[in-house]
Amino acid sequence: SPAMAQDEPVSTGTEIVVTAQQREQNIQDVPVAVTALNAQQLESAGVADIRALQTLSPSINLNSSQTESGGTTMRIRGVGTTGNNPGLESAVGVFIDGVYISRPAAALGELLDIQQVEILRGPQGTLFGRNTSAGALTITTRRPDLQDFGTFGNMTIGGGEFGALLSSQVGLNIPIIEDTLGIRIAAAGRVEKSSD
Repeated sequence: SPAMAQDEPVSTGTEIVVTAQQREQNIQDVPVAVTALNAQQLESAGVADIRALQTLSPSINLNSSQTESGGTTMRIRGVGTTGNNPGLESAVGVFIDGVYISRPAAALGELLDIQQVEILRGPQGTLFGRNTSAGALTITTRRPDLQDFGTFGNMTIGGGEFGALLSSQVGLNIPIIEDTLGIRIAAAGRVEKSSD
């Protein structure tokens, strides 16, 4: 029998919206090499902090040479600042909700209540300013829901021959003025005990 034309086009998936050019756009309209990861993808892969992002995007690499606070370097596509001198500025810019984080080590905390993580590969100085010659990592947290009150929480307990781990996250969303003002609070804690 002959095939009939469809009235509506078939959708191949959901639209991925990124802010790689400092405004919300469909990822297919952005002329930048970008990897966008949502909260569900991060949770499914067990990504708790930015050190584990390379499991989902092999183009990003994070190394700590001496101490994490002083000698953390980030590279995208193998390009980044080398050395652990605290006077050197990173070639990969880290932005949390649009705010520049001057040292990658300052962003080593847990990825808590995240909406999306974007890894922008290649020079981004035109839109993001200096210190983005290798690329940029933008982290967007969830906005408050202005309609509904809500809470969330989870706990992870693990153990083995190398030690024990207890990790927990809690959050609270409170709409204050409907469709105008709301607040969202989240906290995380982690306790690790080595077997030594």
